[in-house]
Formats: sequence, C-alpha cells, structure tokens
Amino acid sequence: FDAGILGAPGCSLLCSSDFSHVVTVDGNGDASLTIPVPVNQALHGFEVFAQTASTSGGNLLGFAASDAMVMRLR
Repeated sequence: FDAGILGAPGCSLLCSSDFSHVVTVDGNGDASLTIPVPVNQALHGFEVFAQTASTSGGNLLGFAASDAMVMRLR
C-alpha cells in the first residue's frame, strides 16, 4: 500500500497488520521484541514478514515506515 496518498510520500506498507505490537524504543533508537516459537516440525520453512512504523513527524501523516523483512523458520 502506497501511503503517499495519506500524506506520507515515499512510505509503503508492505506487510499485513494481522499481528501488531507496540514496542518502546530506547535513547539510541533500538527496540526489540521476543516472540516464542514452538518446536514443531510443521513450522519448518514457514515465512514471517515484518515491518516497522514509527511516529516521526516528518510528513503530514506523522509516521515513517521501514523496509520489510522476511524470516524463514528452520
């Protein structure tokens, strides 16, 4: 989804929001989130997609989006 039409030019939402989580960012701009994954052979090769969005005030919408990433469970 191109968020430019909402006032955030250059920002694209590349992942669904099926699961979202608010994470606190420290003074260095670092954040982390631990999600437990059960040991289950059926999950082998499962792909999880992620992207961050942060309040930046750098555009009319007031947020910036990161690039997306994919994680493959092994």
